[in-house]
Amino acid sequence: MRIRRLFSVLLLAGLAWILLESYRAAPASYTRSAGKDRAELIVPPGRTSVSLSIFLVIAAALPTVYLAALAMKAPAAGQTGLAGTVDFPDKPTARWLDRAYRIMAVLGLCATSTIAGFGYETLQTEVRINQQGVTYVSGAARARMGWDEIRLMVLHWNRRSQIVELRGTNDEFHIDLTTFSPPDRVLVVKMMEHFARLSPTQQRGPAEWVWRKRKDNIEIRDQ
Repeated sequence: MRIRRLFSVLLLAGLAWILLESYRAAPASYTRSAGKDRAELIVPPGRTSVSLSIFLVIAAALPTVYLAALAMKAPAAGQTGLAGTVDFPDKPTARWLDRAYRIMAVLGLCATSTIAGFGYETLQTEVRINQQGVTYVSGAARARMGWDEIRLMVLHWNRRSQIVELRGTNDEFHIDLTTFSPPDRVLVVKMMEHFARLSPTQQRGPAEWVWRKRKDNIEIRDQ
């Protein structure tokens, strides 16, 4: 079947793309309005995250398309099957198979839509850094904090996830760095450390680092 072959080629190409981008680990960040007062650093999702999202959608769509094709070509009673070697003896059997194929195709479509939705949310994630503050966009959610508001920055870094926690006087939010490329993760942390005037303190543990405001005498207790 041509469609099955096409999706198989796309799966292999997507897997090769993921491996390539994982090996390259190229930054995806860029500067908007460079050289002006409103210059802004934009950090979109890394290419590895983009390729992985596309790969998962294709992987979920492949069985769905195949089941839909089976449902459309399912033979009626007494006709020859898809492979040309199977005969369906009666109408109830053919009708049952047709319904099973259709139900599984609908379930596969729902799963594909869910994965595509998560992929779309991932692609909408970005960090914006300018002279006024930092903005984190994740899907429909948006959080912003000015540099003067930031009193504490905590970095949780391990193999599976990298999360930055920003705490202000009256507010706090988290930035999930996992979506971004490795160079951009380091860049975001360094930029926030510089603009917010933070100084590193004693490391809490093997996977947690803390920065505090340089000229801030207020003691912030960890929650």
